[in-house]
Amino acid sequence: MNHFFRREVLLFFIISLLFFVCIHAFDPFLAPYIISLDVEARTMGIIIGATGLASMLLRFPAGIVSDRLHNRKRIIQISLLFTICAWPVVFFHPTPETLFIAKLADGVTSATWVVYNVMFVAFFPPLEAAAAAALLSVASPIGTFIGISLAGFMAQHFGPQSSFLVASGAATLAFFLTFFIREVRPERTEEERQHSALSIQLHDKSA
Repeated sequence: MNHFFRREVLLFFIISLLFFVCIHAFDPFLAPYIISLDVEARTMGIIIGATGLASMLLRFPAGIVSDRLHNRKRIIQISLLFTICAWPVVFFHPTPETLFIAKLADGVTSATWVVYNVMFVAFFPPLEAAAAAALLSVASPIGTFIGISLAGFMAQHFGPQSSFLVASGAATLAFFLTFFIREVRPERTEEERQHSALSIQLHDKSA
């Protein structure tokens, strides 16, 4: 792997860490915070489940669109904007409605994880694709740990709402770093085109 690809791999791995920070940073504090707003249990369940719902509905379309446009970096950037914009609104105006919208926004961001996988694997030779996917999977527990730790520190010193800014800040930093990534777009044969982002989703047992 040449110097260019080593740089890209490191930078993209950092972006992937930030992805999980912005998705999971506030998870331990969200349910108690919603309860403090006197939200009934049924509504709280709808709010917390909004991310999974949006991710489930958008994961396949995101894969299809990324294959059609051949510009996966742009899709990642657009998805990060949802989290960047949504959580500051909740910070300044916390209501069940804004929380629900913000969790939906996180679902939009979360749905693009398959696009991260496709972009990352492209930095490696074909025979190293499995090792690349395994390496990227490490970003999930590490990013989640970092996010929860940062959010916990913020919540302890500045109140639980401050954890929302950790999510937005991580998404903002990830968005900024994407401008330093050059997407690898090799020429593909007809057989390779069949192994699209959609195909990866269908065969990804961890999803």
